[in-house]
Amino acid sequence: MAYPRTTADHRAARPCPRRSAGRWILLAIILTGLSLAISATPLPRRATAATISLTPVADTYVDGGRSNSSFGTGTKLRTDISPDVRSYLRFDLSGIGGTITNVTLRVWANSASASGYQVRPVSDTSWSESITYTSAPQVGSSGVGSLAPFAAGSWTQADLTSLVTGARGLRSFAMVGESTQAISYASRESGVTTAPQLIVTTSDETPSPTPTVTPSSTPTATPTPTATPTLPPPGGGTPVPTATPPLGHDPIVIAAGDIACSARSTGAACDEGATSDLLVDGNPDAVLALGDIQYECGELSDFMANYDPTWGRVKSITRPVVGNHEYTTSQNPTNSCYNLPA
Repeated sequence: MAYPRTTADHRAARPCPRRSAGRWILLAIILTGLSLAISATPLPRRATAATISLTPVADTYVDGGRSNSSFGTGTKLRTDISPDVRSYLRFDLSGIGGTITNVTLRVWANSASASGYQVRPVSDTSWSESITYTSAPQVGSSGVGSLAPFAAGSWTQADLTSLVTGARGLRSFAMVGESTQAISYASRESGVTTAPQLIVTTSDETPSPTPTVTPSSTPTATPTPTATPTLPPPGGGTPVPTATPPLGHDPIVIAAGDIACSARSTGAACDEGATSDLLVDGNPDAVLALGDIQYECGELSDFMANYDPTWGRVKSITRPVVGNHEYTTSQNPTNSCYNLPA
């Protein structure tokens, strides 16, 4: 049974036992009952917005002073106008839905600049990182400028919204110099913390259906809040009933598993911050955390350092399921120490 992933596959280090199949069968039964209880009719779609961060699928630079050299395996990108030095980046937008409302390129600057750089479209998306100045694809004649000045060791950015039109798929851009100053930037080979980013904001503006009111001669009773008993606190005690008022709209439930990684996770693109932004923007009524909530072994220190500042923002409406990464080899689930709702 597959679940949405919020981090890249980081199962190489698995100190914990696998979950049993029976637990997920029980979960499927619970979720089926929940979906039937939520609504017997399709939910209306609401206008939503999402922000997605993409890293390049390829990047490199070419140097007119070394026209037959390639630099695709290096950790730097460069721009200059004398000699002509320009950088190429390619992103894959094929998985993005909705209407694109904003696109921003962010590139980490290794050196300071007063003039910045310009970003131009490149129609050829088939180039490889082994290109040289001689074999590099043609660059568009106009583009958009970056914000300048910027300091060394900081993020630079350029608004590419006007350049991203038409079909999604692969999109290529070139960074070209604005002055004779040689500027160095971080390439995707520099690591996940400084690799270039394409920040894409989308919106789904599908309106909700207009409800139809059917006149009735029989008055109906107004729903009243019902008392829902809560579980006893740890150590015993008397359950305290709490009033649960009607929602006033169809419930929104968001579910995901494999959520937060830790400093010990290897080979991972840790996106729990970005996915938690999407989560909060969705304004859910309930969140189902479907196991493996905190890697590697669900220790409280990892929960507090990684899960709590991100997905912990909706802690009060989260209903967790224990996965194998919530166990250490000799302890009970540490999820109970973090105090997610039962």
